[in-house]
Amino acid sequence: IHMNFIKGRDNLACTIFVPVICGNNCSFCNTKKDYDGFVYDKKYLAKIINHINNINKSYFVSEFVITGGEPFADLNILEEIVNACEKPVFINTSLPKTQKAYNTVKFINENKRVRGVNISRHIGLTHSVPVYSTEIIDMIEKPVRINCLVTEKNFQMDKINELLENYIGNNPNRLLNLRADYRTINDSNLKSRDYIFNQLIDEYEYMGSTGCLSCYTSYFNTPSGDQICYHRGIENSAVVTKDKIYVNDVIIDMYGNLFYDWNKPLEHINEFRSLFSPEEFIAPDGDSVSHKILN
Repeated sequence: IHMNFIKGRDNLACTIFVPVICGNNCSFCNTKKDYDGFVYDKKYLAKIINHINNINKSYFVSEFVITGGEPFADLNILEEIVNACEKPVFINTSLPKTQKAYNTVKFINENKRVRGVNISRHIGLTHSVPVYSTEIIDMIEKPVRINCLVTEKNFQMDKINELLENYIGNNPNRLLNLRADYRTINDSNLKSRDYIFNQLIDEYEYMGSTGCLSCYTSYFNTPSGDQICYHRGIENSAVVTKDKIYVNDVIIDMYGNLFYDWNKPLEHINEFRSLFSPEEFIAPDGDSVSHKILN
């Protein structure tokens, strides 16, 4: 069956998993297992950069998200990946104390490709690897989103207010992102008014919701003007129909393999890879040699 790949959202991102293991062992992490037995080889970095070079030429992807593993565990590798990207870059990190704080902050502030960082700070979780303090985070001049995993068990409004006070503090460049556990989200509850949503709407001003076929985000403002969003997403980011695949994330894993879904399906993968090959450059009108790609 010939499959048409459809761009599922306007800000379609390519998520790059750095070839660097994270030292943390968060129980809810759904990518840690993918690094089991991983040993860095420079050929993996070369494959990652080769994919980036091809994706740079395509309108199909709008931005890059660098995650892991831990991007800041090796600043040299991170810099090579970021410098290869010709579209906006956002970095997911726990901001570990792996080198001089000055080098980390300088890289974020001065690299023009980096548009923002997403820093993990979870309720009731002590990181296995020491992380930088709020004083270091305050030195970051780019937009910062504090990511916090929330469940019905750990959600407490006073803890949310502590996060707001410690990390957001009426800074217009700061956003608190409450993220649901992907393992608990499915098609039926993706957009429902669940327990956490109801707690937030009772406390804060609801500003609206946006999303695609695989994720949904609701936005709130606090009385003091801080911003909060509540993000939910399913583990399968691609939505497959009879002859179409709606792509909501493009994935490059730590080995340099390309996928169109978080769960890494192999079916139609060669057809998908050809979208980013130099031999089939995608024209602005969406036509390529053997595919019709819809924006």
